[in-house]
Amino acid sequence: MQVGDFLSVRKASRACERHPSGLGHFDVALYMRTGRELERKAAGRRDGPACVLDLGTYFGHSALTFVLGAAQVSRRPGIRVLSLDIFEEPEWYREQPDIAAFIRTHGSADRDAVARSLELTCKKEGLPAECITLWKQDVNLVTAEELKGFAPGGFDAVAIDCGKTPEAMNSIVKLVCDPAVTRPGAVVCFQDFHDWHAPWNVVAFWKLLRLGYLRIRSIEPGIAPVAEIVKHGNPGEVCNRIEHREPDWCSIHTDRENEFAAYDGMSQLLDRLNQPAKRLRVQCLQVGALLRHGEVSEAEALLDRLDAEWPRWLRDGSLLEAYRRFAHVKTGKKDLSLRLRTTYSQRRRTAAARWLQRAHLYSEYFRSPVAVGEVQLRARREGGRVQPASVSRQGFEDS
Repeated sequence: MQVGDFLSVRKASRACERHPSGLGHFDVALYMRTGRELERKAAGRRDGPACVLDLGTYFGHSALTFVLGAAQVSRRPGIRVLSLDIFEEPEWYREQPDIAAFIRTHGSADRDAVARSLELTCKKEGLPAECITLWKQDVNLVTAEELKGFAPGGFDAVAIDCGKTPEAMNSIVKLVCDPAVTRPGAVVCFQDFHDWHAPWNVVAFWKLLRLGYLRIRSIEPGIAPVAEIVKHGNPGEVCNRIEHREPDWCSIHTDRENEFAAYDGMSQLLDRLNQPAKRLRVQCLQVGALLRHGEVSEAEALLDRLDAEWPRWLRDGSLLEAYRRFAHVKTGKKDLSLRLRTTYSQRRRTAAARWLQRAHLYSEYFRSPVAVGEVQLRARREGGRVQPASVSRQGFEDS
């Protein structure tokens, strides 16, 4: 992120410190920068303020972050954020320290409690509370007409954080590609792109990319590629074969060919875009795909290859997570204390390797996002073969 982004993140962290959050620093930087961009663009048009659709409120951190970004452009920002959630947290989740503290302060974790907390924060930061609207609604039940009532001209950005089930992802894809819901060029962020419990996020992103509904807008450090709407229509169901299993990340959500086309395609694209760290994270998720389809020996072989290939300058948390999932399926026991004990992993534990990993992490904080067009231009200048726009349709049918 740029220096200005880093300072913005610090400001947002102070403003949102009492809100439980699933956002990382890079998510906050992106949402604040997007809020600024949308506020500037809306100032020059006549069809109303910029509108953001926040699918998955949690405790309102993402919605508030968009508004904080817009407030850097105007003291009275006109941006409007519609945040949808069912506002139902399981009992075991409520026992987490930050959520328990929120409940003690506001009385509950329901929609009204989250709204009160956001109103207090907006008042403290000098922001108009009407910038954020909370809807208690299931994404599987909300209609395009209902959303159009909030944003008649369409939403300028969509933040996706409620695709926790394959059924929900099918509904999300339908809404995102509906011309009544999103504007052409609307920014689309898949917050759960790297979430083991929601692997259909990668498959949805790749299908929409392949079929031409999305294109990659920028490569952001630390998070998923950011996309934008290119065309509207009916891309069909992303999750076209749903078989719920335990644990949840082993649930089948599409045919094997579709899922592997998504992981292979994203890996190849990120490799062409010179994004080795992002490619490795996607390939770790591919271990889960192999396990879901009963290919345990193939999953083990991929783990061994990733372990040997993993650079010393990159923290291997994603690889360790894949190894624990593999051990869970192979032994039938979930053990979060497992550690990699290979020769390669030991080399990544040396003092020199840890120093390199810290240096890489800190450098990421000040690395600017890269537009895909800029990557392509640089590759041509340097004689490379990066062609991020040439995404074929192989691997998915149109319906």
